[in-house]
Amino acid sequence: MAAQLAILPMPAGHGRNAPPSNEDIARVVVGTLLDPARHAGRSYRPTGPQLLSAGDMAAALGDALGRKVRHVEVPVWMFMKALRVMGPRVGIDRFQQSGLRYYYEEHKRGAWEMGAPTTHVRDVAGVEPEDFGTIARRYAARPDAQRTARNLARALRDVTLIGLTPAPQLDRFERLQQFPQPPTPELAANSAQWAREHVIVGAQNEDEYRGAAALRPRMDGDVREVFGVLGLF
Repeated sequence: MAAQLAILPMPAGHGRNAPPSNEDIARVVVGTLLDPARHAGRSYRPTGPQLLSAGDMAAALGDALGRKVRHVEVPVWMFMKALRVMGPRVGIDRFQQSGLRYYYEEHKRGAWEMGAPTTHVRDVAGVEPEDFGTIARRYAARPDAQRTARNLARALRDVTLIGLTPAPQLDRFERLQQFPQPPTPELAANSAQWAREHVIVGAQNEDEYRGAAALRPRMDGDVREVFGVLGLF
């Protein structure tokens, strides 16, 4: 939608992320497979080089597209309606949609800021991670990002269908999948264990971390986490 309508609809809240490129994720995967002994027992979280807000991402998209793009905050239920309409086009099935609603709630609460950015792309692949501007320019070069009458018509059609399409019944889907349920489910953003494992600067103990998390600004509305790969640019 960024290319055709100059908007980035995304339930981001005040959270930030350091999104990695698909290419850097692949570099880390290949690097571990090429030298499994070196990486045995390790876990990696590839990121981009800089924490960005949704507004920052919109600005980078605008630079790549040659037009001003603005972030539009939307509730997760509306975002999921968009995924139901546009997700199949880019391979996002119901299983991925189910996970993304939790991803964006984590994003809003700042979970992905914790311990980011990492050096794992450089550590494993031996190259510096690509910045979001590079990701945006790659998106802007795609045929579906060109400002043509056909692409504009498709974007307007998608907007209309999103308004008419019911939100997916993801709770029911998860029950049918029989996903294991923890006895006391907790978002990572509220988890002291997540804080310990992601090197949170300033969280000296669990009580201090929980207090800091509770003070994080949150957006109003009934809201419960890629960019262009979600088909929403």
